[in-house]
Amino acid sequence: MCRAAVMWMLILLPEASTFAHILQSMHKIVWHHQNLSAFPENLAPGVKTLDLSHNFIHSLTESSTSELLSLQHLNLSSNRLDSIKGRALSTLPQLQSLILASNQLHRNYLSNGKALASFPRLKFLDLSANNLDSDMVCWYLMNITSLEKLDLSCNKMTKVSAGMFNGTLNLVEISLTNNYIMVIEEGAFVPLANLRVLNLAINSLHCISSFSLINLQVLNLSYNALECFITDESDEPHRLQVLDLSHNQLFYFPLLPKVHHIQYLNLSSNAMIALVPSSVNAMEPSRTTAWYEEITNLDLPTAILKRNVSLVKVVHLDLSNNQLPSFPIHFLARLFSLQHLRMAMNCLQDLTLMQTTNNLSTSEDISNVPDRHNLIFKSLRNLELQGNSIQVLPRWLFVVMPQLERIDLSHNNIEPCRWQATSPSDREDCVTFSSVPNLKELNLRGNGITRLSPYMFNQTPLISLDLSANKGLHMPGRAMLGLELTLQKLSLRENQMESSEMGFPCLKTLRILDVSENKLNVLPSNLDCSPLESLDIRNNSLEMLGKSIPASWTGNLKTLFISGNFLSCCALSWLKSLQFAKVNVPDLDDAHCVYHGKDGSSPAKVASDHSHMCPPLATSGVSDILAIVAIVLLLAVGCRMFFSLKKGCTLPKAGFGHYSVLSRSREKRGQQPPMSVI
Repeated sequence: MCRAAVMWMLILLPEASTFAHILQSMHKIVWHHQNLSAFPENLAPGVKTLDLSHNFIHSLTESSTSELLSLQHLNLSSNRLDSIKGRALSTLPQLQSLILASNQLHRNYLSNGKALASFPRLKFLDLSANNLDSDMVCWYLMNITSLEKLDLSCNKMTKVSAGMFNGTLNLVEISLTNNYIMVIEEGAFVPLANLRVLNLAINSLHCISSFSLINLQVLNLSYNALECFITDESDEPHRLQVLDLSHNQLFYFPLLPKVHHIQYLNLSSNAMIALVPSSVNAMEPSRTTAWYEEITNLDLPTAILKRNVSLVKVVHLDLSNNQLPSFPIHFLARLFSLQHLRMAMNCLQDLTLMQTTNNLSTSEDISNVPDRHNLIFKSLRNLELQGNSIQVLPRWLFVVMPQLERIDLSHNNIEPCRWQATSPSDREDCVTFSSVPNLKELNLRGNGITRLSPYMFNQTPLISLDLSANKGLHMPGRAMLGLELTLQKLSLRENQMESSEMGFPCLKTLRILDVSENKLNVLPSNLDCSPLESLDIRNNSLEMLGKSIPASWTGNLKTLFISGNFLSCCALSWLKSLQFAKVNVPDLDDAHCVYHGKDGSSPAKVASDHSHMCPPLATSGVSDILAIVAIVLLLAVGCRMFFSLKKGCTLPKAGFGHYSVLSRSREKRGQQPPMSVI
């Protein structure tokens, strides 16, 4: 009978896709936001996915679910569910995913917990945001042996007790974020041999003193109050690949496993003033160091340095937003796989090669440094140093980081070299970025730079350059020499630059240019060389742009920002040409222009019709030619009348003929000029 029904549907329906859509709707029902107060009855037995979220359902009974033998995914989140009757869920033998988030399951937790037991195929259970404390959670997890993924976030748990997960031994992923967990009892996670992902972010943990989950791959402990992270002394390899300890109170580098596979390590937003404790540094909290050593029975500096050897697989290291006063180049030297290093928002001033607390000159020669061959970061591609107090980048930085492609130095105090007779690369008190063979992106935003030297970026294949927020910057045309064939993106916004202070060579690959927030009254010259696709000229002093916009832009330009200028309302033909070429002007409705008249200036919207306020313009050159002819005729008639009034006077011959007569008469007199006697 079923086959016959399907055959008739295929005959009656014009397209097979329509039939497929009907079958899909039979398998999936979405009734969220329907103001349902009870679980719907008489649902099709073949339903596999049922979404009843955001309703007002209070309870779940056996009678309402008994026919849903094929149901695999049930979403009851954001209801008012507080009661799950005894066999309401046991009638769902195929159920794999159960979402009960944002309900009131803290009520009746004893009976509800029994109803959740003995699920043969349940893989995912979401109990987040149900006001559950730690004891209530234990009741809900008594016997769900098939469970692989569990979400307990946004509850009221204060501890993770030993035995909490004894009924869910196959768990692979657990989320305990946004609780009030202060204590993890010893052995709480040990029975979970398959556990790979553990998220404990946004809790109140103070110390992890004995980390021993060797099979765990991802651990998130961010946004706690951790002052220490210590792993066991075991030589057993750990599978940990991602460790997030950001937004805590760590004073030193964590004591990681001796053998691990960590690739992503986030230590940002902590209280580190040093990676390794030092008796020389008076700023370091000696009380904390003693506390560490009391817990571990280890010499902390030695232990951290020994464990440092295990960092060989780290690809991404984030040390930003700490209080580190110096660049830890020797500590990081063993990170042979490091590609991305973030040290933004620290207290860096001078970068030194020597392992000392004294600031050294930037003229250090790397060839004189012991063990210098181990100071080469062959894999490092991205370096973020923004938000420090760096004044000078030493010459050796690009030597020890030969593959560096991107460096962010924004919001420092970088002082570029001024042009002198000697090469800028020989200077020790300034910075130049010439001859950096692999550098592609450079950010110098907000450094207080007032002038760039010629050839500052020569022989450096920059693709992106940010020089914005350097108020009063003067950029001679020769400053960009060497970037003609590589530079694609340039930002000069918020510099308060005048047109005379902004010089460009012929940048043949420039596609994105931002010169907004300046004082330009004309666009920089040589822009007709660039195949610009995006141009931002907002908030300048531009009035007439007709001659500044090259015709070649109509083929490449895609986006143009123009608001905040003093454009002339009667000289907007350039804008019409660009719009005709399908150039997008996103801020057109915000752009204003000005009418200039005898009584002053009056503003108007650029997008308005200005034809009635502007004098008519000639549509061709014919009228100009006729005007010139008329003027010539008037002059000719005037001259004729003037000479005709002089009776008896003949019009002298003009030109070289008259001059030749005089010359011949002078020759007859012996080449003597005429003499006059008075």
